[in-house]
Order: sequence, then structure tokens, then C-alpha cells
Amino acid sequence: MKNSPNQSISRGIEILRAVAASSQGLSLQEMADLLDVSRPTAHNLATTLLQEKFLTKHNKPVRFTLGPEPGRMAARAQLHQRQTQAKDRMLQWAKDYPQTGWVYAEAGEDEMRILLRLDFKRPKVVERVDREVSHPYDAATALIFHAFADESRAEALRRRFPFTEFGRSVFNSPEDFQASLKEIRESGAVTKPWLSRRELGAVAVPIFSPEHTLTGALGAFFPIERFDEVSGPVLKTLREGANVLGKI
Repeated sequence: MKNSPNQSISRGIEILRAVAASSQGLSLQEMADLLDVSRPTAHNLATTLLQEKFLTKHNKPVRFTLGPEPGRMAARAQLHQRQTQAKDRMLQWAKDYPQTGWVYAEAGEDEMRILLRLDFKRPKVVERVDREVSHPYDAATALIFHAFADESRAEALRRRFPFTEFGRSVFNSPEDFQASLKEIRESGAVTKPWLSRRELGAVAVPIFSPEHTLTGALGAFFPIERFDEVSGPVLKTLREGANVLGKI
């Protein structure tokens, strides 16, 4: 093994790479052989990685597989990259479409949470929202969740926010609500204002992972009288942005 400025870190990385490449994981002796070190040294390295949740220990026989922390780190990095991309695009879109605001939301287990918002009254400022939950039946991004989340997550949202309590002010009946969701699925977006009394119109599109799992939504809002004028071009822009974010 080549000398390293920090040999313990280098050895730990080599263990993780080997464990990730093995379907059965590694034993302590295999770690020691891999690194050309003693079993006590391999044990100390494995113990540290285990404590930090980079490894998981299995007994009878004792073997070590990859723990949850590498996946969590990758997910956090991916999330940060998506948010950075979304922020940059929102700032550009604000220049391209005056009097149009933008939102970026992420899908959880039972809700759609808005994380970034750019108001057209402050077109140079992307506000980091403190994980604001969309109105469960009124917000365009929430309707994206209803329409495109897997059934277990969509049902969890409806249990948390029953239609009879939260949805009747927006849709006349459960049948009207389901018909609207069908329309959203067929068009691939929220494409019309659901309440005519709104001052603002809103549209939204889903963001899917490469595995076609709903991960979030991009939305736009603007004065309702501009809906027919801008909704088409804005939706095209949102779809292009969602396609890029879905590949991250």
C-alpha cells in the first residue's frame, strides 16, 4: 500500500471500496490481508467505521457490509446539487419571464414541501423557505404529489389531510378531485388555475428520479390575468428544468 499523508483515512477508504464491491462483505482477516496489517489494526479501523455507521456488522460469522452513512452522504450531496441547480435556473427564469415567480419543492413521505421560492416582486432573491408544506389540495405542487406520488405516499397525504376537511373548498366532490388528478396525469402537469377567484395563477410539473419515482416539483405563479399568455411558455421551461434536475 502506498504511503499516505493520513494512513488511517486511506486504509478506511480502501476498506469501504472493497466492502462496497463485495456482495458478502469482508471479515476482519480479509480486511487485514487487504491492507497488509495485523488483525488488531484491522479491528480498530472496522470499529471506527462501525461507530460512524459507514459499516454494518453481521454475526455468525462476523462480517462487515456497507452501512447507511455512505448512502446518506450521497443523498445529501445529490440534494444540495439539485437545490443549487434549481436556484440558478430560477434566477435565470426570473430574467426571462418578468412578473413570474418560481418555486422548487421536494416530495416527502406524505407531503410536498416547498424549499425555494422566488417572488416576482423580488426577482433577484431566491428565498430559502423553512420547509413550508404546500396546501394539500390547493397548491399546484401539492396536486403534483397527489397525481404522481406512489399510491402509498399519496394515501398517506390524504389520511393526514382528509378531503372532507381540506379539499372541499377547492373541489366540489371526491369525484371532481379524482377527475382533476386524471387530467393532471394525462397532461403531465398542473396546467390550469383550479380556483377562478385566485389573484395568482399557478402551474407545476413533477420531477422524477431516473427510476421514475417522484422526487419533487417545479412550479410558477403569476397574475391570473396573464395565465393564457404565459402558462404555455412557462410550462415548457419548467419541463426542461425538471428533466435536468431529475437526472441529478
